[in-house]
Amino acid sequence: MRWRRIAFWLSFGMVALVLLALTWLWTADLGVFKPQLERFVTEQTGREFSIDGNFSVDLARHSLVIAENVRLQNADWADQADMVTVGRIEVRLDLWSLFKGPIVIELIDVDDASIFLVSPKVGEPNWVLPIEERPVSAEPVAGVDFLIEQIHVDGVQLMFDSAERTRPLNLQLNSFRQQQRGDGLLEVDFDGLLDGRTVRFDGELGPWDALLAGENIQFDVDVILDTFELTANGHIDDLANPRLPELSFTATGPGYRRPDTFIRPWRRSQRGY
Repeated sequence: MRWRRIAFWLSFGMVALVLLALTWLWTADLGVFKPQLERFVTEQTGREFSIDGNFSVDLARHSLVIAENVRLQNADWADQADMVTVGRIEVRLDLWSLFKGPIVIELIDVDDASIFLVSPKVGEPNWVLPIEERPVSAEPVAGVDFLIEQIHVDGVQLMFDSAERTRPLNLQLNSFRQQQRGDGLLEVDFDGLLDGRTVRFDGELGPWDALLAGENIQFDVDVILDTFELTANGHIDDLANPRLPELSFTATGPGYRRPDTFIRPWRRSQRGY
């Protein structure tokens, strides 16, 4: 009887501790672990990582992570102190999807970010992080299925420079929106400037699982590149090895207009034509 009582109270105590831990995780703001996260990312990337503003984590059915004034250090030889800075980032996650799959990211919201990518004449580009190489497992790693329902991006600047370029390439992203429709297709809206020239993209493509697989992708888009406009729709059977793609498009520009054109499905012959 004595051992049964001891076993009962030990089991009861373990269950109580687990319940208390789960309750704390569910109700506490895990943002208190910001220093540990900064140290972990810094050690893993070999670059200083910091969150200088608010950092909050709310674990719930729809979990929420918010970070402000995020910085990732640049390479030592680079002119810019930081390779990436983000004014604010918010991520919402369907917590239960971690267990039942696929992983559902309900929202990614990014505001006021700057990204500087530089490839020097000698040495590695600055985006190659000094991460310690780990032993490669002989067993293949299964892919992770995921879905991003919404993406909101505002005020992002991307600068790319290399020794081969006469001047840096500058992309200013005013806004980017992506939202999944009920039929699985993604509505995408993009507005920005590329080296001072207007770039706009508006259309639909997908479904999402087709984009991940790179097969059977549908699209219907309108694109503006400065004074050039393109409207296109169709179907791509295989991005890596297209065999029967279908494309209908209209292209216009200053003093130029090409009428609607249809490229019929084609198949590669054994001779490669």
